[in-house]
Amino acid sequence: MSFGDITLESFLLFLIGLLFAAASIWSQNKDRVKWTAWLLFGMTFFIACGFATITNYFFIWDEQFHALVAKNISLNPAHPQLMTFAPWLFEESNWSSQTTWLHKPPFFLYAMATSIKLFGNTIIAARMPSVILLAITSRLVFLFGNNWKNSKVGFLAAFIFVFSGFTLLQLSGWKSTDHNDVFFTCLVFISFYFFQKYLILPSRKSALKIGVMVGLCVLTKWLPGLLVFLPWGILVLIKIVRHSIDVKNQIKWFALALFIAILVVLPWHLYTIVNFPEIAIKELSYNQEHFWIPLEGHRESFWFHFQNLLGVFRILLLLIFIPFYKWKQTDETSRILLISVLALLVFYSFAATKMEGFIGPTLPLISLLIAQGILFLLSTIQKERLILILAPLLILFFQPLQFFEKLGMKKGTIENEYHHLYRAQHDFIIKHGDMDSKKLILNANMRMHGNIQWMYFTQNKAISFVPSQQAVKRLKNEGFKLSAIQFGNPLPDYILKDQEIVKVKYE
Repeated sequence: MSFGDITLESFLLFLIGLLFAAASIWSQNKDRVKWTAWLLFGMTFFIACGFATITNYFFIWDEQFHALVAKNISLNPAHPQLMTFAPWLFEESNWSSQTTWLHKPPFFLYAMATSIKLFGNTIIAARMPSVILLAITSRLVFLFGNNWKNSKVGFLAAFIFVFSGFTLLQLSGWKSTDHNDVFFTCLVFISFYFFQKYLILPSRKSALKIGVMVGLCVLTKWLPGLLVFLPWGILVLIKIVRHSIDVKNQIKWFALALFIAILVVLPWHLYTIVNFPEIAIKELSYNQEHFWIPLEGHRESFWFHFQNLLGVFRILLLLIFIPFYKWKQTDETSRILLISVLALLVFYSFAATKMEGFIGPTLPLISLLIAQGILFLLSTIQKERLILILAPLLILFFQPLQFFEKLGMKKGTIENEYHHLYRAQHDFIIKHGDMDSKKLILNANMRMHGNIQWMYFTQNKAISFVPSQQAVKRLKNEGFKLSAIQFGNPLPDYILKDQEIVKVKYE
């Protein structure tokens, strides 16, 4: 059952999320910090679940590839694979048709694999780890703001972060690179949350937590996950210059966190270099090339990421700078947040390859700065409680309309027509796919890389092209039962005349 193009399940999840949002507004106005934190968790969880169930299919770039690799990891954790059969059929240099798949670092893939192992090869199983992590992050954004300024800043920041919508669209698979970037955004912020705890009370335990989180960041996206060490390193250098009493401890905890991060990251890279040396070294080199070469056509202007931020936050972005008009009077945390945001933006602006998702880790940090700017601007107004009610409601009212249009929920749009094509493909896969792991589907490219979704939702094998006559004979000798999709260009005669090959017309 559906409401227009929104399923009943998604509609109910959105409704529950909005009820949690209303309850969080009530709780915040009663100054109940613990209750508000958990209500924001619930709000984000159900809203994110609504987005995770809004489609019953994956998007091309890159969610369906991540999902299939995760499914294969759930079956064989020791060997990350995209294609698990007939390796001689595929070009190992192309990440969209590799057997051994090391194109992305592993942490988010193994989290998805765990969910798929528990809940099966469904849409929600692949997206659930991102849902949970986003809900945790929204709660921590609130607590960060509360520890930094007050609960009002934390509350507004959590709402701005969630309903700016960028991460929700990634979580739904609409924006590349989907769960990889959701995980990276959340983990980077969690490392800053632990860093805030460290600044309040420096200790070995806090340093260990930072190190673990940074390690997981690097195992999700790569070296930009070290971001928290930039402001931390600056603070350590300042203490060295000023000959602070506790400078030795500060250096010790910094070195410990860095050492722990290396310990978290190193085993995976040693394992892959030993077991898959050629591919592992090539992928490490490929990661570095992102900075020097605009890979896969992602060539944009220097200001691309700054323009994206303006698109996400619109005029709100200008509110960041209001509290900084007297730099010397700004607090340490404000400077840390601003310096970290600008450093990441500048780093990615100099990188040759530019993609929307690269700005992700700045979003929770910017949300906190915007929330501070709003309340700083309104500090002379006596109706702050009214603002805390109206601001979230305005965000809720306007942003979802844009979300649904981008997700193709608005009829008559190009996006809507595009998504109808993918719904048709999904229905075809479910109708003709089954649990036979020896069935191989040829020409399963009804939409780009349709074979990937076919292998995720069924147990069949599938390829997007028609193999040569010799390759067909070899596949038969390896025990595959072949079916060919009649779609696009006519099938070659050696396929049409082969009575052993089942022909299925796509319609």
